[in-house]
Amino acid sequence: MTAFVFPDTTVLINFALINRMDLLSRLLRDRGRWCLTVSQECEGASQVEGRLELLLAKDLLGVPWEPQTEEEHIDIRDLRDLMARPGDSARAHLGEAETIVLMEARTVGAMFVTDDADAARQARYRGLVAIDTWDLVRLAVRQGMADIDTAFGYALSLHDLSRAVPPELRESREAFEKWCQEGS
Repeated sequence: MTAFVFPDTTVLINFALINRMDLLSRLLRDRGRWCLTVSQECEGASQVEGRLELLLAKDLLGVPWEPQTEEEHIDIRDLRDLMARPGDSARAHLGEAETIVLMEARTVGAMFVTDDADAARQARYRGLVAIDTWDLVRLAVRQGMADIDTAFGYALSLHDLSRAVPPELRESREAFEKWCQEGS
């Protein structure tokens, strides 16, 4: 069983935008955690219109985990640099890097929830489980926490807000339902 679940900022923003931090809370079942950088990113992002619900994340995720050792700080910086692209700000990918390093250093059986494909790849490379927003939505449907129409509405709403939604999930309600019933 997964001990902790670490959502990144993008995932938290997605649930805030659809006003479903309550659903995220039910999915996390008191196992949610976050790192300091993600908590700071969420605090800043909560100032953007439509994201006020992000302030609820601190109740769901508790006290942020912080790097404790020089080795953790170095590993975070190295991983952040590995994920960065030319022109990225110095803080780009920092939340993902911090989360991955702290999960790797301190937990057994933790799960990382990220919509950043590079971060997911890095987590998996390190032996961590990585899923995305849509895996959580599919889980919500399968566990009866959301019906197909509601969940499909989340995909359409997030797409309308220019959030990343896989094309097959916004193609049609039928395609979305089939996707929910298939796969992992």
